[in-house]
Amino acid sequence: MNIKELGQSLIDEILSLSDKLLDRIPQEKRRFFLLILGGLVFFSICLTVVSITIGRRGPADSRAIIVDPGIPPEELFYPREPDFLPPLLLERDPHQPWTVENLELFWKNPKVLNEDKWRETASAAVDKLLDGVP
Repeated sequence: MNIKELGQSLIDEILSLSDKLLDRIPQEKRRFFLLILGGLVFFSICLTVVSITIGRRGPADSRAIIVDPGIPPEELFYPREPDFLPPLLLERDPHQPWTVENLELFWKNPKVLNEDKWRETASAAVDKLLDGVP
């Protein structure tokens, strides 16, 4: 069997299949069916051509246009958190607790100047609480 006979038998099979298909379609709907079939064939050919032309352009990375944003990413985003613990610094002295001399710089005794004011505020709060008790 040579190529010519194989091609002829393939064409005969396709034609007999199309005749069988057309025999199943009513006469009044054949035109509509053939238009739809032709449209689908045309659409598939267009899609094939478009996909081939897009594929020949190369990978998308080579087509990308790189634009300098002007603002470095370090200024726009927070830095990444480190995923490690810092090493233990043995040469660093541990923090010493506060001494009374250190605290005296920041401490102000509230009773020194406004003892009456604080007493009135505390008694008002206690009275308010006691008024709510049945």
